[in-house]
Amino acid sequence: MIETLYILLAYAIIGNMIAYDFTPLQPAKDKFIEFFNRRSTSLLFSLFDGVLNCSKCASFWITLIGRGSILDAAVAGMLGYLVNYMYDRIKLWYES
Repeated sequence: MIETLYILLAYAIIGNMIAYDFTPLQPAKDKFIEFFNRRSTSLLFSLFDGVLNCSKCASFWITLIGRGSILDAAVAGMLGYLVNYMYDRIKLWYES
């Protein structure tokens, strides 16, 4: 049980890093999204943009693909939201 929660938290942190926090990845991610948005105005690519820029969504989809369980993905999505909230509160605290 604890191991599963640890793994889901790890997926949530990775999802948050993809969405916001891992600075070296952000320029490449933005160019990737911009490239596909210029080539196609498809709904699929606008959804893809949303997934890559949302910690909840990224955590959910990474976990769903990695673990294959919708329940684990739902928990990881919620944990991704909480991780993002925690990072935002810490950043606000440091800025004060």
